Amino acid sequence: MALQDMPRSPSNAAAFLRLLEDSEEARARYEETGDLAQLRRAAALALRASRRAPDDHGTAAALANYASHLQWLLHLTGRGAWLSVVERRYRQAYVLFAPDAEERLLILSNLLVMARQRYERTGEVRHLDAGIELARNALAERQPGVDQRKVMIQQHLGSLLRFRFRASASVGDLEESIALIEEAHRDNTDPRHAAGIANSLAAVLGEHFSYTGHDESLLRSVELLEATVDLLAPGDPDRAMLANNLANGLCERYELLGDTRDLEAAIDRARLAVRVGEGGEDETRYRRTLGGYLVQGFRSTGRLELLRSAVDELRAAHRLAPEGSESQPLALATLATALRTLSITTGDQVLEDEYIEASRAAVAATSPESAAYPARLSNLCMHLSDLALRRADRGLMDDAVRRHRALLDALPGEHRWRSDLTYGYASLLTNRSRLTGAREDAHEAMEHCRAVIASAATGSPLNVQARVGLARAATQAHHLSGTPANSAVHRRAWLEAVEAARLAGPRLAFDTAVQCLRHAADERDWPLGTTAAEVAVAGLEELVLVQHTTSERHEWIRFATDLSSLAVESAMGTDAPLVAVELAHRAHGMVLRLTTGSRTAGPGTTWWQDMRAAATGEPVVLLAPGRWSGHALVVDGELKVRSVRLPGLTVEDAGAWADRHAEVADSAAGLRDDAQTHRFLLDLGLWLGRNVMQPLLEELDTEAFAAIDLGRLGGLPLAAAWWLDPDRRRPVALHEAVRVRTLPGADTGYRPDTAPRIPGPPVAATVVGTGAHPGDQLISTEARLLAACTRLTELPLDEPDRWSLPRAAELLHITGHAAVDGSVVDGGRITVPGGERISFRDLAGPLTRLAAGLPPVVLLTACRTVHRDARVPGEHVGLASIALHLRARAVIGTTMRVPDRSMFVFTARFLKVWCAGAAPVHAWHQAVGWVADTPADEIVAFLTTLAHELGEPDAALTDLLTWLSGRPRHTPPFASPLYWAPITYVGR
Repeated sequence: MALQDMPRSPSNAAAFLRLLEDSEEARARYEETGDLAQLRRAAALALRASRRAPDDHGTAAALANYASHLQWLLHLTGRGAWLSVVERRYRQAYVLFAPDAEERLLILSNLLVMARQRYERTGEVRHLDAGIELARNALAERQPGVDQRKVMIQQHLGSLLRFRFRASASVGDLEESIALIEEAHRDNTDPRHAAGIANSLAAVLGEHFSYTGHDESLLRSVELLEATVDLLAPGDPDRAMLANNLANGLCERYELLGDTRDLEAAIDRARLAVRVGEGGEDETRYRRTLGGYLVQGFRSTGRLELLRSAVDELRAAHRLAPEGSESQPLALATLATALRTLSITTGDQVLEDEYIEASRAAVAATSPESAAYPARLSNLCMHLSDLALRRADRGLMDDAVRRHRALLDALPGEHRWRSDLTYGYASLLTNRSRLTGAREDAHEAMEHCRAVIASAATGSPLNVQARVGLARAATQAHHLSGTPANSAVHRRAWLEAVEAARLAGPRLAFDTAVQCLRHAADERDWPLGTTAAEVAVAGLEELVLVQHTTSERHEWIRFATDLSSLAVESAMGTDAPLVAVELAHRAHGMVLRLTTGSRTAGPGTTWWQDMRAAATGEPVVLLAPGRWSGHALVVDGELKVRSVRLPGLTVEDAGAWADRHAEVADSAAGLRDDAQTHRFLLDLGLWLGRNVMQPLLEELDTEAFAAIDLGRLGGLPLAAAWWLDPDRRRPVALHEAVRVRTLPGADTGYRPDTAPRIPGPPVAATVVGTGAHPGDQLISTEARLLAACTRLTELPLDEPDRWSLPRAAELLHITGHAAVDGSVVDGGRITVPGGERISFRDLAGPLTRLAAGLPPVVLLTACRTVHRDARVPGEHVGLASIALHLRARAVIGTTMRVPDRSMFVFTARFLKVWCAGAAPVHAWHQAVGWVADTPADEIVAFLTTLAHELGEPDAALTDLLTWLSGRPRHTPPFASPLYWAPITYVGR
């Protein structure tokens, strides 16, 4: 309070005021110099002044000043013993001030904050209870109505109730906290406090979502922060705090809803927090937040530049962390995690060394008395062990085992993490046994795991993990013994682990059974593998139907990558093709539901009858790469399921080709390297022909079949397959021998849509952008072609709210230029002319709002519109699956970049054949074959007729005709597979 307002008495007013003046001068000198002695002198003088005060108001003011100085000393020195003194003096001052004194509210605020601080230091809920009682009494003293003091008390009381909820898990405290802060937010009239109250309300709403799972709490929290953060001045420090918290909320909403725009917005807001908070004490925290979300962006999209940016931000966070502060080891640990991800992704050994060094530094910067120390040291030892295995470094492995053993020995006997760390030590021993061949390490690991199993509660994650550890150690001991009798030990251990996991719930069942399935494939123990596959598939089915976050969904997809194919290989190893088909079908269907975010129940008991009924007209072939050999399971009507063994179709080879395909597709999209694409497609086509299509067709007597990929063939252009035919004595392309449509799985049904349509112009809708892209001329010609062949409705790209799908529409046509961002399945984006990127969801949204669903046929003539999601094992999950999910029957699109000329010729031929009455699948197959095999002069004749039908001269079409006229007349100008192999038909 101002000195001139202080009440005085003749007896001691002068001495009192002089002491207060000296105290304030000492505080000012501390502010200038940072000399703690001056701050201590200020506190001592204020305490002396309290003893000379002429009345209660003066005593209260001096005591409040004394407590304030002492509180700041406590903050600077960490002297926790002073906390009770500070609280006592504030309480004395609070009682002495008149009930309506302005200073009383400030002291009350300090007391309530200190109640929380004392709870955080001691963990004793009684401090929160005392603060809550004090705040309730203060509220009761207020007169009815709205005033700013009441608003501040409500905010503090809500905060204390929130902390008591954390201690007691009483949802009543949390709901009362929301009600109080909501009222404070509504009644607040002071703009200075608006941001803080909004932030408190958003925090408690977020906590309510975390505890109850009520989506509306999270959505309200994010909306509140979004509405508040941009109201603050650009340089306001509170804006950095709110932007950081908004980033956290957006990322949670991304986890809930899976919309990648939320993750992108979270990264943008985290960047804003870093910019605004640059140079402040929280900058290192803001950079940690940004780095974490950039890592998450990499995991979602696979974009390596995000991961590199994350590492740069986390390096900066580490540099900014004060030496000896708690934020320093946290920054180092976060940096180490990002470096590890980057080193594994790139194979960079320098980065690998850096992440190990960061992990060591994080442990060194953490106090051994810290609660985080055991976990950080244990994680370091695990990292060292993994590195030692990769580098065959015995010394590094011994160091990891030694340090972990010392950690265990130093722990008190009843330490809450002893069992977890014992399990970790057993894992290290198993790894050392794998590296050195020491049987005694494997046996010791088994004993430690048995001890953990005995101590951990049945059904707990640790109990199941220890059983898996026991199985791994027993397997290692068996490999070293060479005694067949020991095989029963490790086999029984695996079976017991799977059974324990099955009883513990779907999450543990799925994780454990997949590990067992991979082990069984390595050992060629097909009965064990089949048992594990059944448990894994059942666990996955349960997981799909529960509430799960986006990161969890991605994690399950990653673990399920080989589930279908390994299940088939195991079941076929026991000569059980029906079991193989059932497991593969169920697993693949669940993976597709994960990728689309659907929690719809899986197909019922009629799926097998549906598949057989559909296969009476056209066989359904399930292609499953295997660990040792692939299989093609052929369902052909009511006949028994046949299995065609494909020895060359291994998971390793298929994965290598899929990786090369991704590299070439990216290169072709950016560099337009037709020569590279041509060479790749020839090599890939020969591999597909020799190892998949030729041996399969030798067993099939059919002109067409539907293929479902169950392994790593997703996105590979199957149409590129070719082989040397001994009868014809020449190479044969797939489209010459058979028509192959692809299916993404159970969601779309099996029966082929081969019924001819009534000839005539179909009803169609098209989305075409405008711009200055070099290829826009042919795209405009394509739009004119559609208008000539169909009854066309154009949907303006920039006015989606005005879209209206025509009645009985048969075709949705979307055209543009190379355009897929394969971030997540429903985040695939197509770039239309003009460079605008729009997601397929953005296109489908207004359509599905105005109609029952998409038209039966979707024609996507941009590049890579049927892209492969690298995390998903299924065939063509991506834009095709989204269209089929929205009730389209078939999608025609591209797996790679296709040159504009051949794409236009294909579109023209397809429309002509389809409009003449052919079924979509027949029109697609005929058009692909026609583009590949037709000589230049015949294509020129076809396009010349087309030009006459269009009426007005078309410059782009004239240029195409000129180019074709310059090709050899009797040679197909589009014979290379790069012109037609990526054009794919997905669906019925």
